[in-house]
Amino acid sequence: WSGSACETDYVQLAYGVSGCPPGRGITTKAQCERAFAALGLHITLGWEEPIDYIPVGCSVQGSVSSGVKSDGGHWNTAPSGTGRDNQAPICMQTTTTTTTAEVTTTTTQACSSFADEASCPTDRCVWSGSACKVRDGGGGLKSIKEVKIEAP
Repeated sequence: WSGSACETDYVQLAYGVSGCPPGRGITTKAQCERAFAALGLHITLGWEEPIDYIPVGCSVQGSVSSGVKSDGGHWNTAPSGTGRDNQAPICMQTTTTTTTAEVTTTTTQACSSFADEASCPTDRCVWSGSACKVRDGGGGLKSIKEVKIEAP
């Protein structure tokens, strides 16, 4: 926790995306279930199978307007997949790490720091018409500070 915001190592990408960027995929079913909990998604892993017409790896089924289905957790073991308008991949969060002799700082740029729709990163944020806001697991919007500092 940081102030009133919960920080997580995971992010829900946009519905319709085919999978996680290279190096950000979730690699185990157990990690997928931990990611659901870390993102505040109160869902079960309702589907596990290798199939190529949904995102590969960990994803959720639902929509921006209705949120995630309660049994909408998916673990796709296929080597590749495709985007589907009612599936959103769950991935590892993008971070930048700087190491010094005393402190390691991990920083993720806050969604609210992007001034226009073109610069708002759709993998973890959504443009609300007037501001770039962080996505929540239920398809709504939250404004949170996304800066994490860790001591070695």
